[in-house]
Amino acid sequence: MTHQIEVSDVDDRRAWLAGHCAERSVLHVGCCDVPIFDPNDNLHIFLSEHTDRLDGLDISEAGVEVLRRHVDGLYFTDPAAVTREYDLVLVPEVLEHTFNPGEFLSGIFSVRAAKYLFTVPHIQWYERTRREGGMFHEAVHGDHKAWYSPYTLLNTLRPFIDEECDEVEVFLLSKTGSVAALLSKQVTPQSFEAAEPEVLGIEAALEAARVLASEGRDAGALRVLAAACRANPDQGLVCAQLELLLGLGRTMDALRRSVSWLQAHPQDIRCRLLCADAMESLGDHEAARNLRASGSAQS
Repeated sequence: MTHQIEVSDVDDRRAWLAGHCAERSVLHVGCCDVPIFDPNDNLHIFLSEHTDRLDGLDISEAGVEVLRRHVDGLYFTDPAAVTREYDLVLVPEVLEHTFNPGEFLSGIFSVRAAKYLFTVPHIQWYERTRREGGMFHEAVHGDHKAWYSPYTLLNTLRPFIDEECDEVEVFLLSKTGSVAALLSKQVTPQSFEAAEPEVLGIEAALEAARVLASEGRDAGALRVLAAACRANPDQGLVCAQLELLLGLGRTMDALRRSVSWLQAHPQDIRCRLLCADAMESLGDHEAARNLRASGSAQS
């Protein structure tokens, strides 16, 4: 049997996901990247810069505890515990890991949302397989249970689609070899209450952040510092954020923020040295040396 599915192409996966999450309340399913967690590459941390509200759902309790240090929000290990409603439930590269997709999807769709976005490995990756005699070679994640195509993904989701009311779009993410489905339902989620931290003065914010960090609440410390810095851009607030980010291993975030600050404040020696530390951590030793040398010359 031959099936025809209309698809759209996506070039940049992260930018595309960020666009769907922008200024929305999002529940990110499979947020922890267990067992390999890299704060510089973690999708949940990346999306936290774009969403209005970001919560996470993952079966790994240990992974949740790690991620909680980086991003504020609610975290769940069972969809049955989710009572909030969301603009978007994001399920990126998770379905293929499940032993029972129908049972997994029943849990996901028990969460009320306006949109549900799934991405899964596309069958095109099967082209990387080969057979040599009696041995079959397959390049695939060791925990994957299935390949998907536009048709089989839709067929898996069909029990949860209202054919008369729901809008369904299918996408191919060529660079990552994924197929995606976006389901839009006739639902208006309840709004989240504003969760912005109190904007403190410089010294109060630095002290509050110090206390939060000492309690292991690094994400809260970063939010307090960021809120204070938006109201009153200050070297001490910026550098405190950079030190926290470096301590969390988020060197790319630290580098990006330090470079942005130095463009406007090239005489800031403390920030320059922290920027050099970030470069050093990323392996660019020559650039780090040059930056420190220019800082020494200025002082």
